[in-house]
Amino acid sequence: MQDTPIIGPEKERPKWALDPNNLDEGLAQVPLFMRQSPSESDASENVTLQALQSLIYEGNPDEIAENFKDQGNECFKSKDFSNAAKFYSQGLEQQISDSKLIESLLLNRAAANLEIRNYRKVISDCSQTLKINTQSVKALYRASKALLAIDKVDEAIDCSLKALELDSKNTSVYSVLNSAQNKKLLLAKKKAEADARLSQLLQEKIDIDTAIEKRSLNIVANFPSKTYYIGQHKRTSAKWENKTGNFVSLNRDGNLEWPVFFLYPEFKESDFINHFDETNTIYEHLLTVLEYPPPFDNQDSPAYTPENVNCYFTYLPEGCIQNTNSDLLVKVDVNMTLGKLLQNPKYTIYDGIPNIIVLPMTGNFTTTYLNDYRKRRDAYNKSLK
Repeated sequence: MQDTPIIGPEKERPKWALDPNNLDEGLAQVPLFMRQSPSESDASENVTLQALQSLIYEGNPDEIAENFKDQGNECFKSKDFSNAAKFYSQGLEQQISDSKLIESLLLNRAAANLEIRNYRKVISDCSQTLKINTQSVKALYRASKALLAIDKVDEAIDCSLKALELDSKNTSVYSVLNSAQNKKLLLAKKKAEADARLSQLLQEKIDIDTAIEKRSLNIVANFPSKTYYIGQHKRTSAKWENKTGNFVSLNRDGNLEWPVFFLYPEFKESDFINHFDETNTIYEHLLTVLEYPPPFDNQDSPAYTPENVNCYFTYLPEGCIQNTNSDLLVKVDVNMTLGKLLQNPKYTIYDGIPNIIVLPMTGNFTTTYLNDYRKRRDAYNKSLK
C-alpha cells in the first residue's frame, strides 16, 4: 500500500522556495529585488549574484563597459550614487573603442559625483567629455553646477552661457546661470565689505603708530618683530603689538587707551585695566579697583585703599643691563594723568603694556621694599662718582 501524498498547506516546501514568513528578507537576497548593493562578504556567499556578476565580464571591451554602465544606472536609480560612480569608473577602465560610450560613462559619473558633492571630479569628467564632444550641453551644465558649488562663479557663468549658445531654451541651464550671477553679486559685496574692514584695521594701526610717535613714548619689545599681511598690505609688527592681543587703541576723541597693570608686589597679585584713557588720572582708576578691599588684603583693617597707597614705576638707568637688579624706583603723583606719566623720559613701556606698582603708605613690606631700592640708588649714584 502506497503512502498518501502530502497535499495542500501541509505539502513540504522546496529548498529554493521563499519563506512566506520572511518574504522581505528572502527577496533581499534575490539580485532583481535587492534595494541596495551587497557587501563583499554577502556577495561572496550569494551564488546567484556571483553568476550574474560574472556575466558583466562577458563580451568585448565595449560590451563589458556597457554592462558596467547598466549596473551604474541601476544604482543611480536607487540613489546609491557612490556605487554608481564606481560602476561607471569600472566601465571607463575598459579598452573602449566607442567614443559615444566613453562620453556617456563620463557624463553619468559626473552626475553621480555631483550628487555626492565630489565637485572637482565632476569638473574633471566634464572637461574630458568636452574634449570628445565640444557640443555637449550636459557636460557644460554639470560643470557649471559643480563650479558654482565651489564658488568659481565666473567659470560657472561662462559654462552656462556656452551651454545656452547650444540650447537657448534649456531652463535648467538658465537656473544655474541665474544662481551664479546672484552669487557673484553676493560674493562681490562680501569682498568689498571685507576689504573695507581690512582697510579700516590697517588705518587704525597706522593712526596708533602716528599717535605714539607724536607723543615720543619709549616702548621696548621683548620679542622679535614679525611681518604679516592685512589684506594685500604688508606690515611689520610695531613694538606695541604684544603677543597677548591686548593692544593700545585710539578712541573717537583721539586719545590713546592703554592696557595697564596695577602690580601689588607684596602679594604678587595684579589688577588689569583693559582701556585706561591717557587723559584719566591714576587716582581715578585706583578708586575703581580699590573701591572694596582686594581679596588678598586684611578685610578688617585694609591697607590697600585709594587714600592709603602710593604708586611707583621702575626704570633702568643708562648703561645698566635689564634683569640684573639694576632698576631704580620712581614715585608717581596719583593725580597725574596716564599720558603725562608715560611721557616721563624715564618711563619705558614694555611689550605695549604699562605697569604701575602699588604699595601701602606704611607697613613692614613697604619699608623693606623701598629700602632695597634706596640701596640700589645709592650704589648707582656712587658708581657715577
